[in-house]
Amino acid sequence: MAAALKFLNSKNVISIKEICNIHGLLGTGDDKKVQGNFGELRTEGEVVGRIRNNNYEVIYEAPHPDDLHQLMNEYLTWWNQSKEILPTPLGSILAHLYFVEIHPFYDGNGGMARLLADKYFVRNQFESLSMNATIRTHR
Repeated sequence: MAAALKFLNSKNVISIKEICNIHGLLGTGDDKKVQGNFGELRTEGEVVGRIRNNNYEVIYEAPHPDDLHQLMNEYLTWWNQSKEILPTPLGSILAHLYFVEIHPFYDGNGGMARLLADKYFVRNQFESLSMNATIRTHR
């Protein structure tokens, strides 16, 4: 938790390595079974789906793993330039959406995206919304 708070309040430029490190820390202590490893970009395809009428329905197919480094570099370039262009609430929403669309990890993409959305607020001198805490409170 301390590392996540440090990341949230850091003014440094974000790198793929830093995102992987924070993702790895967010995954520690999690007692659910996870495919792949926290802190490492996925190396296989990934789909998000649901079971409906005893059939698996694919809702979203994530980008191919070979494209993840390029997509993450594009995301981070956008991240570092968007502060000057977008209103903070819109930038935070897009930071979340853009990250989950890349879906760089097997698990924990939503939590990492929420942390990045919160960080977008903090870096622009807004108070964090703490989306993860809000979700836990209202489950």
